[in-house]
Amino acid sequence: MIYPGLLSPLLTATGAGAENSTQAGKFIVEHPTLLNLGFEWEMRGDANRNATVAVEFHPVGESDWRAALPLVRVGGENVYRRRENLDYTVPEGFAGSILNLQPGTDYECRFHLTDPDGVSGQTAHTVRVTTRNEPQPSREGRKLHVYPPDYQAPRQEPSFTSLLQAYYGAGLGDWSVV
Repeated sequence: MIYPGLLSPLLTATGAGAENSTQAGKFIVEHPTLLNLGFEWEMRGDANRNATVAVEFHPVGESDWRAALPLVRVGGENVYRRRENLDYTVPEGFAGSILNLQPGTDYECRFHLTDPDGVSGQTAHTVRVTTRNEPQPSREGRKLHVYPPDYQAPRQEPSFTSLLQAYYGAGLGDWSVV
């Protein structure tokens, strides 16, 4: 005979009330950089923290997938800095990056969430993301020439003797009103 009064404390003590299976949530693509792509995947459950997210990628147009570092399991970490009045608890999920890519390149990235205790929701995502292009000077921009103070050869104008002088100008023209 099972006594209900004894069973409840036993289940709580063994962690039976914790949800070990994972409920997949929103998948987020961060703003890309020149060389890296960042991702977050919200989730609930996984109290025993044994869920994983495998990551693969390849440049668009290539057929061979390359393995990347898996997303890192995050959640519950407390960030507290009294000086900035910051008290923040990291939400449950996964986060990570695909590193050392080429600027201005389209990549196809796929993610697969697994948990030995079970997963519900969308367990796979494939996204296409482009790394940022290297910044280029404006074609309409001005060229300002900076020379050391003791430079004696011919100078191209407009010329300045320091970066600050080039930035702020000599107090004449449009630089003084900007």
